[in-house]
Amino acid sequence: MASPITPDSLLVDDAGGWHTGNRTITYAFITQVPDYYPTIDTNKDGKVDSYLISEDDNPALNSVVPFGASVAMGKAEAALTRLAIREWADVAKLNLVEVKPGPGVKTADITLGSYEFADENLFGFVPALPRSTDADNPAGRLGVPSAHGDFWVNTGNPLQVGAVYGNTGWQTYLHELGHALGLEHPAGVGEPTSPTPFHNNQYTVMSYVAHPGMEGIPAADQDWPITPMMYDIAAIQKLYGANLETRTGATTYFGAKGQYALKDGGLLANGRTALLTVWDAGGIDTLDASNQSGSVKIDLNPGAFSTIGKVANNIGLALAHTVDGVIVNLIENATGGSAADTLVGNVGNNILNGGAGADRMAGGAGNDTYIVDNARDAVVEAASAGSDIVLSFVNYTLSAGQQIEALQLLSATGQAKLDLTGNEFGQSLVGNNGANVLNGGGGRDLLNGRGGNDTYIVDNAGDRVVEAVRGGNDKVLSLVSYTLSAGQEVEGLQLLSSTGKAALDLTGNEFGQTLVGNNGANVLNGGAGLDVLMGRGGSDTFVFATTLGRGNVDHIVDFATEDTIRLSKSLFSALAPGELKGIEFKDIAKAKVDADDHILYDSRNGDLFYDADGSGKAAAVKFAVLDNKAAITHADFLIA
Repeated sequence: MASPITPDSLLVDDAGGWHTGNRTITYAFITQVPDYYPTIDTNKDGKVDSYLISEDDNPALNSVVPFGASVAMGKAEAALTRLAIREWADVAKLNLVEVKPGPGVKTADITLGSYEFADENLFGFVPALPRSTDADNPAGRLGVPSAHGDFWVNTGNPLQVGAVYGNTGWQTYLHELGHALGLEHPAGVGEPTSPTPFHNNQYTVMSYVAHPGMEGIPAADQDWPITPMMYDIAAIQKLYGANLETRTGATTYFGAKGQYALKDGGLLANGRTALLTVWDAGGIDTLDASNQSGSVKIDLNPGAFSTIGKVANNIGLALAHTVDGVIVNLIENATGGSAADTLVGNVGNNILNGGAGADRMAGGAGNDTYIVDNARDAVVEAASAGSDIVLSFVNYTLSAGQQIEALQLLSATGQAKLDLTGNEFGQSLVGNNGANVLNGGGGRDLLNGRGGNDTYIVDNAGDRVVEAVRGGNDKVLSLVSYTLSAGQEVEGLQLLSSTGKAALDLTGNEFGQTLVGNNGANVLNGGAGLDVLMGRGGSDTFVFATTLGRGNVDHIVDFATEDTIRLSKSLFSALAPGELKGIEFKDIAKAKVDADDHILYDSRNGDLFYDADGSGKAAAVKFAVLDNKAAITHADFLIA
């Protein structure tokens, strides 16, 4: 197998092309053969009978135009020529300007004509490639006109007649204008004699070998690129510089109405398969396959190929072009269709929207945004590959191993009951105004349910739950010891496994909560507010360590003999540290209070009071209620 071609394979040498600076290149549509072409005097009578435009090894197939014959292109031919010129001008700093032809002399760098030549296999040709001296040397350009860069179309080839955008005849315009601007066949040859990697129209229109997707299709029915391809763009930019003004705004490619709009199946408006390479000089841009019903593959990396339609690798992106170390031709965003698609990002900040179907999206480096609308969508993000966010329309769970920093429901004000689940990395999970279940998974997560009656599942003591006041009736289900952050109005805090026996602790905040333990030894601290504490089984401890008052009376639902009520030494200052002394406890349903009594219990209704001065003037302060009116003694209290 021959060595692979490269963009440099399309260049003659450094002297190729029309100019090395910013001079314009002129072109003209001629009607008569310019007089710098060799003449033929067939009758040897001293009169010109015809012009020799190009010689062939077989003289019978020479390209000859009779004297006085019109060589004007038809309207359709001229329109396709101008379209091909525009495609080349889009990618390189060519400064192409159309001028009017003069009578018989070269008044333009590139002259454009057509004629019915004898060789029916000939599509078109350029007699000779331009040299930079043709343009940069005034004497060479004006004093010695030449056929360098002239473009001829052969209307004698049946496949060239009636050429349309994207077919075999169209290829003549794009290919030959490449010659007219200074490019040659890959490695100086046309049809390769042995398989040569990249020597085909997937990489360059200067190759006679069709795109691999056209293999086995008759030439008359093949589709051909509508733009210069990846290697063509790199080569022409090496000659003239890149066009940095092409589509510098927010451009959408493909879709039903975008640049190079496509129908379903990756087809152009005329039904031809889209084969092209995108050159875009700036802006926030999108490759849009939203109107495709088949699976697509979109790769946003410069120099990569995408598949939109039935032909694989039909869409290319130009190789990376840098200015001051920055890649200027990145495409940032990709949108899939209704099937299962594959979207691949680049080093920029990408928005990847798979559309319907179970899609696979990999953002790569950069701060990427993923839009998912199918629970089977797969998001792929390596560790330390930017700060990334998933916006979901559906219940969604992050796959293990994908380092996504944020996972949230797309509509913040929606009320759909949707759930989000993170993974082993720390994420920010954000719900909507519906009843959401937010499960951070491993890592230190930030969980924000917004409105609605939300459920939070925490498995890391560093998880933070965010709930606004009057933001619904919300609860936290914990796998670990957990403390609610201040300012978050959560109504319920409980251990996820009610029958588990892990010794885990729960602590509320300034709002009233219901705290529920498990069958292990739990420490439940309601904090401030009117709390409900349920220890379930096990030797539980109920903590009272916030300022006493009518707004801070907790209910203990299921106090049992193995449980303990722990009182803060700083708040219950009349009591000595350690177990409550017998003389300091009194069941006021059974006896009167005396000066030594500080913890008062009414077994008739379960009320618990703290009396700082016993039978003194200061009023006893209610701080708890034992809902089950349990029989308790001084031994059930610990001051610490």
